[in-house]
Amino acid sequence: MSALGRGDPDRQSRARRAGYDPDVLAGASVIVVGAGALGQNVLLDLGLSGVRELRVVDGDLFEDHNLTRSPLFPRGASATGASKATTVGRELAQLHTDRQPRVRVADRWIEELGLGAFEGVDVIAACVDSIEARAYLAKVAILLGLPIVDGGFSGASIGMTAYPPCDDPTTGPCWLCGGMPTPGVFSCRRFAELAAAAGVIPALQNGAAALGALCAEAVIETLHGKLTKARRISLDIRTGESLVFTPGPGPSCAPWHRRLPEPIISRLGVRASVAAALAEHDQGQGAVLALPDTFVEHAPCPKCHARCEVEAPTHRWRRDPCCEDCGGPWVRRAARSEGPDTFRMIEASHPRAGESLFDLGVQPGDILEIAGRESVVVRVAGDVDALWRDLVPSS
Repeated sequence: MSALGRGDPDRQSRARRAGYDPDVLAGASVIVVGAGALGQNVLLDLGLSGVRELRVVDGDLFEDHNLTRSPLFPRGASATGASKATTVGRELAQLHTDRQPRVRVADRWIEELGLGAFEGVDVIAACVDSIEARAYLAKVAILLGLPIVDGGFSGASIGMTAYPPCDDPTTGPCWLCGGMPTPGVFSCRRFAELAAAAGVIPALQNGAAALGALCAEAVIETLHGKLTKARRISLDIRTGESLVFTPGPGPSCAPWHRRLPEPIISRLGVRASVAAALAEHDQGQGAVLALPDTFVEHAPCPKCHARCEVEAPTHRWRRDPCCEDCGGPWVRRAARSEGPDTFRMIEASHPRAGESLFDLGVQPGDILEIAGRESVVVRVAGDVDALWRDLVPSS
């Protein structure tokens, strides 16, 4: 039991007077992607408000400079080098006000978890620096018909956008409707390096706290069914200048929005081969299975142009696209490479069709599409709970 969960059974009386329904919040599940300054403030507000299930996702590690803007950075001991998601989750579990809080953590990047990570989720909170991760979450929200709250800031300038799901996704906006994504960053250290080089003002705790409150309130409003149309709020916390408007669908983006139908539950797990998955849902000769992400077999190092043996989904390559000689993780095989060798669609005759789905980036509970005589949407069998580690508050 959380220390704050004891005592007056009517401790939510002021929340009720403010318009919150504790029963709604106690039955809710929110996934917060990114456990940095913004994510921690959002998690803190949602935990204190009584949102029972909070999922924390972050593959990054804590650094000393995080201390000044991290309300869930453990005090009294150095957390430098510790996993953000687990560390933040432990602190959150102690502060949560629900009597039976469920804090679930994944010390991985969100793309690595697959679509199974969103099973049972009511709202997505995007609290990430990476432009690619924000684009990924925007696509997931559209595909699964989930509301998403996205926050971003630079110094004292903060912005929050909330997107409810639409019955017809082609009529509503997404984060990508504002334009195509450009190369982003994937860690605090890398973000700090690029921000310093570009003269970008880093996050301030006051800005993170203010934006966290805006995002958390939008999440709570969404859980209560009160968010009926997209809303964008921009605010300068120093000058007080603000702007509220309703974003519209992008003419080149929204027509491509689509929602996945309810998937067929597969008998096969992630250890099954691609060929077996195709055979289970026989769609005729030439049927293809679409992988969750483009698979990179090899690609040129951007620094020395040597051939790197990647053998991983694109999101892993993009996060650190350098050979081992240039400080990256990938084995260097040749002096020079002309270009990447990748594939996204795979059929039964493909040389790698005998490999397991897992080896090609598929996770338990992931959702795949098989196209042939018709399009079939399949949920891979497996224990989705294995993606998470549940943290219980100490007594």
